[in-house]
Amino acid sequence: MKDVLMMVTLLMCFPVGEFPYLVYKLSLNAVIALAIVFSILSFVWALIPAYWYANILSMLNFTCGLLGVFALLKGYQPIVAVVAIFCGQALDLFDGRAANKWGSTPIGEYLDDIADATSFGACVALLIMMSFDNELLGFFSGIAHVSATLFRLVRFLVHKKADKKEGGVTFFAGLPSPAAAFINALFTTLPLKDVMDPIVADMAKMFVVVLMAMFQISSIAYPHPGRALTAWMPRRVILAGFTGWFLFTIYHFQRKHYAMPFHVLLAPLSLYLCLPIYGKKFGMVKANQEEFDVFAGNRELRRDKKREKRRDRRARRARRRARGEEVSTSEMSETSYSSDSEAED
Repeated sequence: MKDVLMMVTLLMCFPVGEFPYLVYKLSLNAVIALAIVFSILSFVWALIPAYWYANILSMLNFTCGLLGVFALLKGYQPIVAVVAIFCGQALDLFDGRAANKWGSTPIGEYLDDIADATSFGACVALLIMMSFDNELLGFFSGIAHVSATLFRLVRFLVHKKADKKEGGVTFFAGLPSPAAAFINALFTTLPLKDVMDPIVADMAKMFVVVLMAMFQISSIAYPHPGRALTAWMPRRVILAGFTGWFLFTIYHFQRKHYAMPFHVLLAPLSLYLCLPIYGKKFGMVKANQEEFDVFAGNRELRRDKKREKRRDRRARRARRRARGEEVSTSEMSETSYSSDSEAED
């Protein structure tokens, strides 16, 4: 409660004139319309079974991805697609919590993967392609991103089934697809062509996209932003950061600088990207030691199984080669015997 009061106090300290959409700038009709919409939504939400909450959030995430694709194909500003991706990430952050709290249906995990593939795979890949001046580089960069995202999502589901893990996870093997998608979306929409040659800007974008793809398909342990980080980072720090970003967003939206608040998020995303390096040193793993031990144990078990499969394949190849040599030796002996017989005749 103290954290909430602190956030409200910070909001009140900000000048009222910087809230054009929250305080005096909203007309009475707009307030009434919003109240009616929220009342209808709350009524409809009460009629939905609780175990469908997570699925609805996943479908809304899927809708955000489709809206982003539609905005790009219709020629809207790229920031519209970035906002759609951002909303999809917010929904993706809460659908897992909804599933843990109220349960879900058997198709819930598949709906979540389809939504993630649309919002963080297809939509971001299209945004990447359209941000390049060189169409060939843009095409290969988009393909690299969507391929790594699909591989990442399928591998996560397969590993979760193999480990018989129920509910959410605390650590991921590889960079999560939402983080990679948002980094690529933000970096490729930066006005790099204003400060460097267009071909150099395209090469820089391609480098970042390929690097994020490699991080996605890697086995590096990345913490879940909503589970591991909240156990490690004080809640007041999280609330203070969110409040500061919210005020920053309102300030720039009033001045029609719509892209600036989202590009600023590249800083915390870069810190998250490096978290496996410094997080363990500063106690991130210790705060989630039990979950990390389970993750590390499962990862080592999968590696051992892969080593056993490789050894079995090598052994089978060696046996086949040995049998082939035996066959060839027997054929040579038969040939020599027949030639000797012909010579005697």
